[in-house]
Amino acid sequence: MKVAIGTIGCKLNHFESEAIQEAFDKDLFEIVDFKDKADIYVINTCTVTGKSDYRSRQMIRRAVNINKDAFIVVTGCYGQLKHDEIAKLEGVDLILGNEEKFDIVKHLNGLKKKDKPRIVVGDINERKKFSSLSIKSFAAYTKAFIKIQTGCDFSCSYCTIWKARGPNRSERPSAVIKQFEELTLAGYQEIILTGVCLGNYGSDLGKDASLASLLQKVEKVEGLKRLRLSSIEPIEIKDDLIDIVASSSKICHHLHIPLQSGDDHILKLMNRKYDSDYYKNLINTLRNKMPDIGIGADIMVGFPGETDERFENTKRLIEELSLTYLHVFSFSKREGTAASTMPEQIPAKIKKERSQILRELGKKKSLDFKKSFLGKELEILVENTRDKDTNLLKGFSQNYIRVYFDGPNSLMKKILPLKIKEMKGERVYGEII
Repeated sequence: MKVAIGTIGCKLNHFESEAIQEAFDKDLFEIVDFKDKADIYVINTCTVTGKSDYRSRQMIRRAVNINKDAFIVVTGCYGQLKHDEIAKLEGVDLILGNEEKFDIVKHLNGLKKKDKPRIVVGDINERKKFSSLSIKSFAAYTKAFIKIQTGCDFSCSYCTIWKARGPNRSERPSAVIKQFEELTLAGYQEIILTGVCLGNYGSDLGKDASLASLLQKVEKVEGLKRLRLSSIEPIEIKDDLIDIVASSSKICHHLHIPLQSGDDHILKLMNRKYDSDYYKNLINTLRNKMPDIGIGADIMVGFPGETDERFENTKRLIEELSLTYLHVFSFSKREGTAASTMPEQIPAKIKKERSQILRELGKKKSLDFKKSFLGKELEILVENTRDKDTNLLKGFSQNYIRVYFDGPNSLMKKILPLKIKEMKGERVYGEII
């Protein structure tokens, strides 16, 4: 039988989709591209915003349009929280929760198309232990991912992910190290650690377990070239973590640290655990210890109560900070959150205008950061596909600058030094040293 898997959302979802793919016995199932005709379609969904919900429904409809006789399986965060809503969509046969999806083949056994879909969604808040997953390869990626943590204990007022993922749970250090050893042996040059609240890793494992202590162990894995951290909350970045990232030759000088708002009143309404001064001091500390570090941030515009003055506070703070790129998105009402019923909701037009202002600011910061490396040398991990527009090779530096250059296919999946020669628009071009 042919199986197609579609994924929406974060790196964690992409890791879990790879785990789902490996669950299908290669002798019984053939994995095909999602745009191809398949017997089974698996949609691993996201619900971080209203747009994510829409994209999830869109992907379900796409599968039905390709093959109306196929089995349609919906899982992920949207499936966990809104299974009754998904059950009303045409063509859906099976809805699995965020933990149940790892037993997907078992749940498919004996399933027949019926008028009503089968719903298998447990209470995620009852989950106390991490579900270990071991992945041998990432077919479509140059880099490998390792999920070391899931769940969230923060309950921000605009977010439903803590409801969809349950409480904080961490993988055992020994299992993480074993996964690193296997993926390094398989030839992956860069491995990315992922989690819902990555910096909270180990808080459920005992007083000696932490992200910093795990990194110290992982660094010693023979053959490991590069290690990158995915998004990490500002309150989770302690001095010991900063020190190990700064001193390491293997951990990438790149952090993505959500800000959300630069106004203290809005941060309090969001139930964030820091203020603007804390965030500013953190970024300055990172820049002082690692002048070459790439630092990205998530910014939410249009949160309820965000007056012109409060938006200006956010804009002013971002202007002061040495951030290198921004992910800007508009506040989206999520059912069941405190923010969805707050007064002073912001009109869509204003949210759109403010988003554009910050995106332009983010573009300027990105350009300034890239220009500072003209004439310098950066080590690039070459991706396994060429750029569609220029047919050039491309890849990312440790500090998350994408560089384009000319060379043979034999360089794909290798780390090599490039001299940064020029910029054309927002693109950086280099040449092999």
